[in-house]
Amino acid sequence: LALRIFDQLIEYNPDAVGTWGHGEARHLLQAAGILHDVGIAISYDRHHRHSYDMVVNADLPGYTRREVEIMANLCRYHRCRGPSKRHESFRMLGDDDQRLVTHLTGILRVADGLDRAHMQDVLDVRVTPTSRGTIFDAVAYVEPEENLRAAKKKADVFEQAFQTAARFVFTPQKDAPPPAAIPEEVEVLA
Repeated sequence: LALRIFDQLIEYNPDAVGTWGHGEARHLLQAAGILHDVGIAISYDRHHRHSYDMVVNADLPGYTRREVEIMANLCRYHRCRGPSKRHESFRMLGDDDQRLVTHLTGILRVADGLDRAHMQDVLDVRVTPTSRGTIFDAVAYVEPEENLRAAKKKADVFEQAFQTAARFVFTPQKDAPPPAAIPEEVEVLA
């Protein structure tokens, strides 16, 4: 969902390529989207901070120190409060990277909210900027009320970074049956 939001925002903001909308940013957003909840392995409480520590201290071949710091900050700010210059890890970044982290964090937080329960209830998201704000249209089989509430709550950083109000709506997916329910107990085959 984060990449869908990113790609659609680029369509509407071609000038963003010079700031937050370049290929490297997309790649870092994708990696952070995969890693942002890794801190849950330590504890759910403060898992965003644990995710930061785990990413920043991981051996991630193919990434520069700067890229690792950016990914770690994205993981750090995916929940609770957004980026702040009161936090040393954010202050250490240059001005351009702080702007990048703020924009990508805004996107990641909205996407994370749209998948609040991590059940992939939201199949797609359509982004439409209007004169009154940015509309996020969540496509799902049934209305994902909890996800829409969570996305709205987490849209604060997006609204600040993109200087727009965020609205969340739902469009039913009608062309295929809903996926089968996941059984409560799954037998693991060795």
